[in-house]
Amino acid sequence: MVLSIDPGHGGGEKARRSAVQAWVKSNGNYYLIDEFCDLCDAEGLRDVFWQFAKRHRPSVALIEKTADGPALYARIRDKARFELKLIVPKGSKVARFDNHLGKVRNGKVFLPEGAAWREDFVADLVNFPDESDRGDGMSQYLDFMDGDPVIEPRAPRESGIAVVLASSVRRRRC
Repeated sequence: MVLSIDPGHGGGEKARRSAVQAWVKSNGNYYLIDEFCDLCDAEGLRDVFWQFAKRHRPSVALIEKTADGPALYARIRDKARFELKLIVPKGSKVARFDNHLGKVRNGKVFLPEGAAWREDFVADLVNFPDESDRGDGMSQYLDFMDGDPVIEPRAPRESGIAVVLASSVRRRRC
């Protein structure tokens, strides 16, 4: 599981939406499992990040080093138990997006059918670059995956169930 974060800027006239996406690659296909895209300040973005981290247990989180991205990184780096990567975008948004249109057109990118955000995601991709937050998050993830990274799986969660071993020691009553 890889989280891709396109941080917006939460305040003022130049406010931009933040996008947080949870992705998985399997058999050469890319699956967007979950997504958040909305206006939020740096604290709100941090809260959304931790919700995604708890829900999806990523191995890596990609954080674009723009807008509120450095602030998010500074707030989470000491607590995250998985790899964090600050990503400096290279080239224009359009060029980064265009690099991956073949994957979309060839049916390599999948979205969950019943997701409440699915129609908005597709609309944003159709209207790219005017609505670029979701497309930027997707491009960032696909750029990363094009580098054929080694992604270590996270250790399984402990279930919280204690195992009690029987003992041959007799208990004494006081």
